[in-house]
Amino acid sequence: MYKKGVDNGAADALSRVPVVQCAAMSVCQPTWLLEVLQSYDSDPVTQELLAKLSDNSMSPPHYTLQDGLIRYKGRIWVGSDAALCLKFLQAMHASAVGGHSGVPVTYRCIK
Repeated sequence: MYKKGVDNGAADALSRVPVVQCAAMSVCQPTWLLEVLQSYDSDPVTQELLAKLSDNSMSPPHYTLQDGLIRYKGRIWVGSDAALCLKFLQAMHASAVGGHSGVPVTYRCIK
């Protein structure tokens, strides 16, 4: 049965609920991205590339700098840290993500 707003106490109370805003925001960032960023510090070739990328006039073709990560043709550039490269290889080959797919498939996934 319809009641006017003055007579309908429940609807009137609900219409006066204060507006609550959410000001928090979270971002999911994989830990391996931090490892890639840390590997840049110890690699002299990467340091030189970072210097060139910071100066747009000297920027090599196909390389970009996005959120501190070097990208080559849109893909994250790892550099010459052998331990980190091995970690990626093992993750893509032996984990549930990679699943022992063989050399060509694992290479394409990592590439």
